[in-house]
Amino acid sequence: MKRQKGQSIIEFAIVLPLFVSMFLGIVYMGMFFADYLTLSYITRDSARLAAVGTTEQNIRSKYKDTKLITGLYSWSSNDTNAFVIGESTVEGDDCMTVTSAASCTTSGFRIFDTNISLPNPIMITYSMHKEK
Repeated sequence: MKRQKGQSIIEFAIVLPLFVSMFLGIVYMGMFFADYLTLSYITRDSARLAAVGTTEQNIRSKYKDTKLITGLYSWSSNDTNAFVIGESTVEGDDCMTVTSAASCTTSGFRIFDTNISLPNPIMITYSMHKEK
């Protein structure tokens, strides 16, 4: 009986690092998707505003204080390379296209000698037909 108590401690010591690394991986992926969804919402809404005739300056000012939720990625509405609003033509129709890019603020994280990195950058593009 005494040997079985030691066995459960050894099994716990083997399983715990695997469980912790899986848990941290899930947390970081959740943080990544939270930033991705926030940037996707901003891009889609900006494309819609541009399609109905809102000026670029008004769109940028609407999102000037917006930060991504987790801080893993950085994005600014004032950065003309990371937030591009322009006209395009899709299948012969005039469209407004918005492209947003967020750069990763961290190089990744380490779990048990494994370097896990996040996608860099996140790029999202939406096109909406102009309203006439």
